Amino acid sequence: MTGRRTPPQTIGPYFGYALPRPDGGRIAPTGHPETITVHGRVLDGQGEPVDDALLEFWQPAPDGSRTGAPGSLRREAVGGAAVGRDGVAFTGFGRVATGADGGYVLRTLRPGGVPYLSVCVLARGLLQHPSPGRT
Repeated sequence: MTGRRTPPQTIGPYFGYALPRPDGGRIAPTGHPETITVHGRVLDGQGEPVDDALLEFWQPAPDGSRTGAPGSLRREAVGGAAVGRDGVAFTGFGRVATGADGGYVLRTLRPGGVPYLSVCVLARGLLQHPSPGRT
């Protein structure tokens, strides 16, 4: 082999294909008076920002229900084009990409019932959703 070797990389950043969707970080209905903001940064093992991660969030509605509503993946009835959120329904799901500083912002409502905010981080080397029984 001649020439310089390229550095190893497990994937991406390839999350731009079909992900994220417009308004993916807005779970709360537009203008809802009880909207809260969840924000943070994704850093690698050396404390450097991860600028190409994708975070998925799931949570119950303020009344504790987990039924959700069509959200960032909502499509037109004719043609199937992605149209994003309707701005009215609480979806219970959000998908957000990190910025250059590794930062993300999610606008949602406080979860009710048994309150939780579940987060899945997808990035280079972290490509599978967690599932029960997986370690």
